[in-house]
Amino acid sequence: DFFPKLIAPQAKVQYLKQLQPLTFSSFNQNSVKAFSSQPVSQGFSSFNQPKSSFMSIAGLRSNISKRGFATKLPRHKKITLPSLSPSMEKGGISEWVKKEGEAFLAGETIAGIETDKAVVDFELNDDGFIAKILKPTGTKDIPLGTLIAITVENEEDIAAFKDFTGEESASTPEPSKEQAPKETKVEAPAAPSKKYPRHKKLTIPSLSPSMESGSIVEWKVKEGDKYNQGEAIAGIETDKAVVDFEMTEDGYLAKILKPAGSKNLPLGDLIAITVDDAEDVAAFKDYTEESAKPQSQVQTQSQSQPSQQSNSTPSESQPPTSSSSGDRVFASPLAKNLAGQNNINLNQVQGTGPNNRIIKADIEEALSKPRAEAQPKQTVSPTLPLGDLIAITVDDAEDVAAFKDYTEESAKPQSQVQTQSQSQSQPSQQSNSTLSESQPPTSSSSGDRVFASPLAKNLAGQNNLNLNQVQGTGPNNRIIKADIEEALSKPRAEAQPKQTVSPTTKVEAPKTPAPTSTSGNYEDVPISQIRKVIAERLVLSKTTIPHFYLNTECNVDKLIQLREKLNKVSPVKISVNDIIVKACAIACMKVPEANSSWQGNTIRMNKQADISVAVQTDSGLITPIVFNADTKRLSDISKTTKELASKAKEGKLQPKEFQGGTFTVSNLGMMGISSFSAIINPGQSCILAVGRAEKKVEFDETSDNKKKPFKVVNVLNATLSCDHRTVDGAVGAKWIQEFRQLMENPELMLL
Repeated sequence: DFFPKLIAPQAKVQYLKQLQPLTFSSFNQNSVKAFSSQPVSQGFSSFNQPKSSFMSIAGLRSNISKRGFATKLPRHKKITLPSLSPSMEKGGISEWVKKEGEAFLAGETIAGIETDKAVVDFELNDDGFIAKILKPTGTKDIPLGTLIAITVENEEDIAAFKDFTGEESASTPEPSKEQAPKETKVEAPAAPSKKYPRHKKLTIPSLSPSMESGSIVEWKVKEGDKYNQGEAIAGIETDKAVVDFEMTEDGYLAKILKPAGSKNLPLGDLIAITVDDAEDVAAFKDYTEESAKPQSQVQTQSQSQPSQQSNSTPSESQPPTSSSSGDRVFASPLAKNLAGQNNINLNQVQGTGPNNRIIKADIEEALSKPRAEAQPKQTVSPTLPLGDLIAITVDDAEDVAAFKDYTEESAKPQSQVQTQSQSQSQPSQQSNSTLSESQPPTSSSSGDRVFASPLAKNLAGQNNLNLNQVQGTGPNNRIIKADIEEALSKPRAEAQPKQTVSPTTKVEAPKTPAPTSTSGNYEDVPISQIRKVIAERLVLSKTTIPHFYLNTECNVDKLIQLREKLNKVSPVKISVNDIIVKACAIACMKVPEANSSWQGNTIRMNKQADISVAVQTDSGLITPIVFNADTKRLSDISKTTKELASKAKEGKLQPKEFQGGTFTVSNLGMMGISSFSAIINPGQSCILAVGRAEKKVEFDETSDNKKKPFKVVNVLNATLSCDHRTVDGAVGAKWIQEFRQLMENPELMLL
C-alpha cells in the first residue's frame, strides 16, 4: 500500500532486499498494515530498527534513481512518423505547428511532414497535449515508425517528460537470469510467413484521371535485370494510350507477378517486386502474394516489460494496413496496436475519424460486436447481364410442383430425334407428341423465350429445325409459317442422315462445339481498353451534352499563298492544319465563352488556349495537346504537332501530353472529306471539324469583265460543334466570324 505510490513494483521489491540493517523476512501482513498507517519515521520504528537506517520519501526516490531504478512515467502516447503516401519510406519534419506543452484538438494539425511527394499536414484523432518533441523541425530522412513525439491527456503530466529521450526503459537494469520473467509467445496455427530481404512492391499506377484499370503490354526489363533511374521497365495500357512505366531510382527487377498481356488489372494491383541489391533477387524466385501475407502472430510480455509489445514489428502484432486490392487502410497508431492485440483485421473496420481514418473508438466498437466466423467474404455482382434467366412462370397452378428441382442445366435442350414407324402413320400422332420429344425448343440457351406461332412450331418440329436459328418477320419479330418455309428452302448446314428408330428410342446427336457465328461470315474481335474508353466517352458526350452545329466556308486563297512563302524560309514545313490550330487558338482568346467547360454548378473560363489535335492511331483516336497555341509561332506549332502525332502512333505519349485541353480540332480534309460534324470531347465546349479545300466558282464583284464576272477560289468548309449549356448560338456565330476572318486574312495572326 505504500511503495506503489513511490516507485515501480519491480524496483520496490529489489530495493527492499537491499535495505540494511532491515531484515526483509521480518515483514508480515500485520506489520505492513501498521507500517502504512503510520508516518514514515514511526512506521519504520515499529520494526525495532534504527531510524537512521531509513530515509524520507524524497530521499527514497533519489536513492532509487541513483541505484538505477526507473520511475514509472504517466499515461502517454508515442507518436511515430506515419506513412503518408504509398511510396513513402522516409520523411522529414517541415515544422511543428504545436510546441511542447501546447494543447491540440482531435483532427487538428500538429506538424507538417515532408513526404516523397509534398508536405502533408499530420493530424491526431484525439485531444491532448504535446509533452515532448523528440525530432525537431528540420530533421530529415526519418525512417517510417520512428518515434518523433510524446503526447499526454492531462496537462499536469507534461513535466514528467521534460528529460525524456525516447528510451523509456533504458535506465532499468536487466534482471538476473533467475529473476528474468520468461516471454510468452502465442502464435497462430498457420506457419509463419517467409522472411524476404528488403524490397519494394510495384503496383498498377494511376496514369490518367479517368483510369480505373490497366493492362501490361510488355515488360522491357526481365527478371533479374538491372534498371536505372528514369528507365522504363514496362508499357502500361491505360484508357488513353500505352504509357511507359518509369522508375525513380536504380534497382533490380526481382519478380514479375503479372506477365505481359495481363488485362484489366485494377489500380493498386501488385505487378512486380524490385530490390536494391543483385544478390537479393534469388530470394524472390518463388515469391507469390500469398507467401508474403503476414501471419496472425501475437507476442505478449510479462509485467516487467510492458513496453516491449508496442515496439514489436507489424508482422508480429499489428494487422495489415493495406487491403488485398492494394488500397491503403488509414488508421491511427493506437488503433493499429489495439487491433493487433485483438487480431482485428483493419479491412473489416469502418473508420469514423477525419477522412474516414480508423481510430481507437472504431476498434473498441468492433470488439464489442460478436466476432463473425473468419470466412472469406463472397462478392456478389450487384448487376446481372441483360437476358440472364432469373425466374420461371407457368399458366396453371398444378404445373408449379414440376419446377421444384428446376435448374438451368436441367432445362438445356437435348439434341434428340424421334421418328414414327410405318405402322403408326397417322398424321395426328406426331402433332400430339410432347414438346420435349418432337418440337424444337421455344427458349434460347440464354433463357430468352423464342416467340413463334403454333403452326410454325409444328412445322419446325416436323423438319427438326431449331427455332433459335430462324429470324422472325411477324409482329414483334414473332416466327411465323413463312419464316419456317423460307428457312427450309435454304440448304441445311452439315445435314446429318436421318436415323429411323422405334418410337421409344432416343438418339443423341453427336456433340459439337458451339459455333462462334451462324454463317461464319463475321469474326468477333475483342476490344482494347483504349477502344472501350473511347466508346464510353463518346456515348457520354452524345447523351449528356446538348450539341448544336454551325457551318461556314472560308476563302483560303491568301492562306495558301502565305503558306507557300513561309515554307521557303521556315526550318520546318508548315501545313494548313498548323495555321488552323493557330487561328482557333486566337479565336478562343477573343471569344472566351467557346474556350470554356461545363462544371455542373459553374462554367470554367480557361485563360489559355490549349488546342487538342485529333490523331488516328491503330488502337483508336487520341487528342494530344498543343499548349498555349495562341502564343506559339507557326513553326513551333508545326514542330510540336508532328512530334505529338509521331509519339501517338508509336504509343509513347505521356499522360500530361493528352490530358486536358480547352478546344479540339479534327481535320479530315487530307482524307478527301468535304465536311462533317464532330462529337465534343467531354470536358470542353467546342470542337471544329475541318474538311478539305475545294475549288469553287463564285461571283467576282470587282471584275471589269462583264461577260465573265466570275472567279475560281479555294474554299474550306468548317463545322463548329457547340455545347449549348455553355455556348449560345450567337456566341458560336461570333467565334465562327473571328475564325473565318483569320483564315481569309492570315496576316492578322501576326498582330
